[in-house]
Amino acid sequence: HSCYESAGNVNKCDLLMYCLSDNKYGSLKSLRLLPLENNSFIAFQDKGGQSIYICNSDFPKALFPKQDLRIVSSQQADVLNELKKVASSNHTQVQLMDFDSAIKLIKQCFPSQWQKQQQ
Repeated sequence: HSCYESAGNVNKCDLLMYCLSDNKYGSLKSLRLLPLENNSFIAFQDKGGQSIYICNSDFPKALFPKQDLRIVSSQQADVLNELKKVASSNHTQVQLMDFDSAIKLIKQCFPSQWQKQQQ
């Protein structure tokens, strides 16, 4: 447990912005500074980890009910803009939402019984 984990959300975002300032996105691994829509923060992971998405006007977060744990917070525009750069670097699990990603995430919004019926 690191001391920054007990900091408030604004302080965590400030710390994240500082960490992003050197553009060394590979060094973010294991830092619990990735803000999610449910107001929590999770650790950055390598690209192979569970994807966390940045929504956009084509694929707004309203399309993905109950998926706040898979969507980057959009509360601070400056942080979101920097995280878009992280997503473009392909060093972490952060991804820009696109058509294929939207299909995967929408499927996870449905009850598991519905998914079994399609098979």
